[in-house]
Amino acid sequence: MTAVIGILNKSGIALAADSAVTISGGNGRKIYNNAYKIFTLSKYHPVGVMIYNSATFMDVPWEILIKEFRKSIGKNSFDTLQEYQDKFIEFLKRNINYIDNETQDNTMYSFIDFVSHTIIKDVVKENSVDIEKEKTLKAKRAFILDKLKLKIDELINNNKKDILLLDFKDYKYEKFKTTYKEKLNESYEKYYSELNLSSQLKNKLYKIIFNLIVSEHYLGQWTGLIFAGFGQKEIYPSCLPIQVGEVFDNRIRYSIDKSNIAVIGKTTNAAIMPFAQRDVIDTILSGIDGSLESTIYESFDSFLIKFLNILKNNISDNNIKKKITEIDIKKIIKDFANNFQITKKEKHINPLMASISTLSKEDLAELAESLIYLTYLKRRMSFSEESVGGPIDVAIITKGDGFVWIKRKHYFDKELNQDFIYKYLKEL
Repeated sequence: MTAVIGILNKSGIALAADSAVTISGGNGRKIYNNAYKIFTLSKYHPVGVMIYNSATFMDVPWEILIKEFRKSIGKNSFDTLQEYQDKFIEFLKRNINYIDNETQDNTMYSFIDFVSHTIIKDVVKENSVDIEKEKTLKAKRAFILDKLKLKIDELINNNKKDILLLDFKDYKYEKFKTTYKEKLNESYEKYYSELNLSSQLKNKLYKIIFNLIVSEHYLGQWTGLIFAGFGQKEIYPSCLPIQVGEVFDNRIRYSIDKSNIAVIGKTTNAAIMPFAQRDVIDTILSGIDGSLESTIYESFDSFLIKFLNILKNNISDNNIKKKITEIDIKKIIKDFANNFQITKKEKHINPLMASISTLSKEDLAELAESLIYLTYLKRRMSFSEESVGGPIDVAIITKGDGFVWIKRKHYFDKELNQDFIYKYLKEL
């Protein structure tokens, strides 16, 4: 796990990230504190990129891909940050040969197998008590089949509301079914052969797997990429995140993270954009812990119901009792929540953002580093896994000075590698 953040105002954008990376394997989980999560996107222009979640793209380290992209654009610049993001995606598509067909197929097979297994496993788990009541194996299978039909129809209906991934809008179910027919049938035999599904139900099952592939469901490994900085014709910074998953059939599973886009301009003077483990930062930004806020709403709901019941039990007039029963508790809770949000925004969030909009670039960097450190400190003080930690890398991007490192860990001693420094500067 990880914690990364971008803090923007009209002066520039500060980026900060911890160094923790969690490796999972058959023998458990281990945390290392040596991961690199902030990179320059160009040696010549004020743009950078941060990563979180997975450090690899189909087993290829993101660090390699980012540096290859940086080399490919050279001194070229683009008018907007959005164009840098678009060019990076184009670069990935052009170099899809980095991901060999065997890796793509194995990833797809794992995806198909995982979804097939999860559906039947959930059906059995959700109905375990009722299944045990059935006396014969035949009756148990018949009961599971009935519940499976309902589950599949539910998933089909839910998938109709999903947003299609950009690279899969013209990808047809027939092509998917033909290409991966052997693996689909293999998974079916593995998990469903004893239920003897009808051809129609079997086709629906395959359609669910297809829908999960072409829509914004990142069930396997995925990475968040946050592009930050300035385009050539932009005077204020932006923060544009995307999510990138696997490659299937030479198509990249990626989507724009629209809920976390930040663009500084006439209507927005400042923004704080945390990603990955953001609970501590959100508490500081909103003034209250999210779980505590939910508890307040639930407690208010519970006490209001109890209060109305006490009133009814102590009133003999049936007309008044009826009026108390007709009180819309849900509306009261909704009004309470809305008022709470308005107060939180007026008393805490707006003043905080107004203050951040006036910070100097040095203060932006200090704030970004502090928020990552507080996330680490919270993990350190609790009994939870210390999944945020290690050295904190900090950078500032401004229109005039470009990408500047404030704090940066190195895997080598700079004094012992003057040739590397000379080569890097010579290329500039």
